[in-house]
Amino acid sequence: MTTAHLPDRAVRFVKPAGHDWEADCVSPYGEPGPYCQAYAACTKVQGRFVWRRAATWSEVTTLGADLA
Repeated sequence: MTTAHLPDRAVRFVKPAGHDWEADCVSPYGEPGPYCQAYAACTKVQGRFVWRRAATWSEVTTLGADLA
């Protein structure tokens, strides 16, 4: 579990219809905490189901998350 409260392995979340999550991307997750912004890696999307986990630093920088 990370400061984003996401596990290291992908977990399924149910999102409302029309969500904007995409597979194979890294996105900011939640509100910035005392240490930094947390990032989630979305590994799979299937309809309303979204699988995501805590992103590694390598993924955050490689997949082009906006660090500004």
